[in-house]
Amino acid sequence: MQTGFLIIIILFIAFFFYIFIPAIGAFIVRDKWRKFRKRLVEISFYPLIDYSDLTTWKEGIPGNFRFFGNLEAIQGENRIWLNNGSMSIAVDLQDVSLYLIPAQTPYTGYTESYPYEFEKTLPSQEPVSVRWKQIFSLPQGTNIFVAGSLFMEKGSSIFRSSPGNSLLVVIYDGIKKELLKRSIWYGRQKNEYWNQFTLTSLITGFLILLFCTYVFLEIITIRIPAIISLSLSLLPVTLLLPPGVPLFFVYRLFWKKARLLRAERDLLLLPLRYFPGNSVHLNNQTKILTKLPDQSAYVMIKNTPSTSASYIPVEGNVKIRASSINSRYNMKQNGCFLFGKYIKRDNGEYITEPVDPMAELVQIPGNPKLLAKECSKKAKLYAFFSGFCILFEVLLNLFLLIFILQFFIR
Repeated sequence: MQTGFLIIIILFIAFFFYIFIPAIGAFIVRDKWRKFRKRLVEISFYPLIDYSDLTTWKEGIPGNFRFFGNLEAIQGENRIWLNNGSMSIAVDLQDVSLYLIPAQTPYTGYTESYPYEFEKTLPSQEPVSVRWKQIFSLPQGTNIFVAGSLFMEKGSSIFRSSPGNSLLVVIYDGIKKELLKRSIWYGRQKNEYWNQFTLTSLITGFLILLFCTYVFLEIITIRIPAIISLSLSLLPVTLLLPPGVPLFFVYRLFWKKARLLRAERDLLLLPLRYFPGNSVHLNNQTKILTKLPDQSAYVMIKNTPSTSASYIPVEGNVKIRASSINSRYNMKQNGCFLFGKYIKRDNGEYITEPVDPMAELVQIPGNPKLLAKECSKKAKLYAFFSGFCILFEVLLNLFLLIFILQFFIR
């Protein structure tokens, strides 16, 4: 009875420090980046601030806007000035977190021989979130995107967080038309299990289990709990040792694939955000019009062999957003979907690239709604397989450790 109770305590300690606490951190990290991506999509509906807005703006009344600018100056502890070439706007960064998007682009540039928008890989870098008070300096000219409440104070415009509407500030490299797509693509941690709590929790669990082993051997002199306690204390280190190490690399491969599919899912759904009730429209209509924040027309066109009459000329380079899901088969069954700015002239209809940097001229082979659903389904499947692999490795190496240690602990 005493042995069984001690084993339960040991297992609880291992579970608490090796699984529970890192898992809590994983949920916190995943939720943080999920909110970041969701917030970016939400603010993409804000209008871009224009100089004419500032001349008619009323003192003290906030409005929601977006602004792409370059760092012009830092004033005091919490205020910066941004300039976009035509006007300057202040930003109050007190208690604001800044998001830093890596410089490497996640997709290749468009060429006639390679029109696909991004490669089927994810970057090794991760995005970074840091409080403004932790940033000591920024070089002049840094690209900064800000969105939120804009106030007019003493004749000057200033972005500031307001109740229920905190500022979103992103430091990025490259062109502004890539910002939203890159943020959606990059905005996720490589492995949520490894977070700010994991290392401390693993070390604490290791030390506690090692102390339990000492107590069981030197004070209580009870053998089986000592063997289990020592085996569990060494388990995090032995994950990279045979015979279970191949399963560790399989686990990483499956986890990376699940992360890739979730990123593809989010990008496939991105142009659909402008079309309310798009799941109905996609199935029943071939051309749907909506309005962008600048009030220009935005169109979604479904082209299939049976609806070739709906073809409209396109001005500009169309990027193709393919998926690792079989897009060719999906396109054959569900058509090809084109998104872009809709223009009606005297000589006919045209589709071109939107002026809004967060809207796109993009073509998706297949139904984006169905492709995204399939990506989500397969991502869950790969995540399950990765979890199974790491669990099987833990059990395998744990069994081997117990088997070996029983010859040394008597």
